[in-house]
Amino acid sequence: MSRVSSKKDPKYKSEATFYILIFVAMALLIIWYGFCLPAKEIEDKQKNRNIEIAEKLVENELNVGKQSYDMELRNDRSKDWLNKWTGENVECFVFTNGKRYKVIFDSKLVNGLDTYEIVKIKKMVERY
Repeated sequence: MSRVSSKKDPKYKSEATFYILIFVAMALLIIWYGFCLPAKEIEDKQKNRNIEIAEKLVENELNVGKQSYDMELRNDRSKDWLNKWTGENVECFVFTNGKRYKVIFDSKLVNGLDTYEIVKIKKMVERY
C-alpha cells in the first residue's frame, strides 16, 4: 500500500475532528475573555461601590459606627439575580445593638449598563 491510500483511514478523520474541536474551544475561550471578563470587572467594581454607599447610608441613618453593625443580603434571595448589590431592588438586613432592621434601597441605572447604583434608603423597618 502506498502512503496516499493510508490517509483515508478513519483514524485520521477522528484526529482532524479532535483538532477542530480544540481550535473551536480555544476560540470561544478567547472570545469569552475578550468580551465577558471586562463586563464582570465593571460589575464587581460597581458592587464594591454600592456596598460602600450602603454602609455610609446605614451609618448615617442609625448613627452607629462601622464596627457596631453587620449587614447582609436577604438569605432567601441572596442567590437570586434580582437581589444582588448591583441590581435594581436591593434589600438587606442590618443587625445592630440587638435589633434587626430590614433595609430597602432606592437605586438608579448607571450609564445604560445593566448595573444600578444605590442612591438612598427607600425604607428601613425594624424586624423582630
